[in-house]
Amino acid sequence: MDSPLPPVPPPPIAIDPRSIPWARALRAALYRPMHLLGISHGRARSGAILTVLLLIVTLLASPFLVTILLAAAGVLPFDEHGAPVGSMATVGIADKAVGSFSALLLLFGLARRWKIRVEEFGVTGRRLGLQIALIAPTFLLCYFVMIGSGVLLLPFLGTEQEMMDQAQKRLEFMEEIQTPVWWQSALLMLFVATHEEVLFRALLIPFLRRAGLGWFGAILCSSLLFGLAHVPGQGWLAMIQTGGLGMLFGVVFVLSRSLPTVIGAHALFNFVQLMIVPFLADQMELESLNSPDSQPAPSELPPDVV
Repeated sequence: MDSPLPPVPPPPIAIDPRSIPWARALRAALYRPMHLLGISHGRARSGAILTVLLLIVTLLASPFLVTILLAAAGVLPFDEHGAPVGSMATVGIADKAVGSFSALLLLFGLARRWKIRVEEFGVTGRRLGLQIALIAPTFLLCYFVMIGSGVLLLPFLGTEQEMMDQAQKRLEFMEEIQTPVWWQSALLMLFVATHEEVLFRALLIPFLRRAGLGWFGAILCSSLLFGLAHVPGQGWLAMIQTGGLGMLFGVVFVLSRSLPTVIGAHALFNFVQLMIVPFLADQMELESLNSPDSQPAPSELPPDVV
């Protein structure tokens, strides 16, 4: 007699791995934002070159073009020689607004053209509360970096007069961009931070890392460019301190994967610096008046003072 056929096993139950909690956690752990694994090394180098070119254009050509456009629109008047004159605040806000929108346009344009998720550049709404909470400690670390770099630079600053000259140059730069009201200063600093963080951190660091420099090399290169960009207006001392701040923002950006965090901390730091400029100017003027070199000789004093 023939033996009975073995029972047919039931069909396997299809299980979606994404429905398993540990599978979701593993998938999230294996996902590495800002690694740009979807693009080649050559395309990453092209992205870095485009970022640097936009940086050069917005730093060098944009202020001149914005001034001409504002003057042509009647926002800025002309002097007797035909040159546009007006508030640096108006030009600065318009210039940095153009720079910010240009940088964001490059970011979203490259993301769409090369099919890159914007999270790869730190643009995300996830954990928004944590991103906002990280702004305050990053802001405080900015002063730690500023003070620490200043202490390390003391042996190389030369004479006290050279130190005062460097400080005076930075003070004059900050006074040039002063605005009449606080909200204009806040708006200006927000545009400045957005422009610089999108280019130096959100775009340049991931592209350089993907191009083969690694995280440390990408942060270091971005920080050097960040410092060099501040030399024309603020001097070499500002380059070193600003480069240190660039390292801080770069590390925070990579660890937090958050562009809003570094933009917020950068804007807050710049805004506080701008608000204390009048106080620093008064202090420096008072010290210069009280210095022995500034005291007139008795023969130079008016008769009623002697």
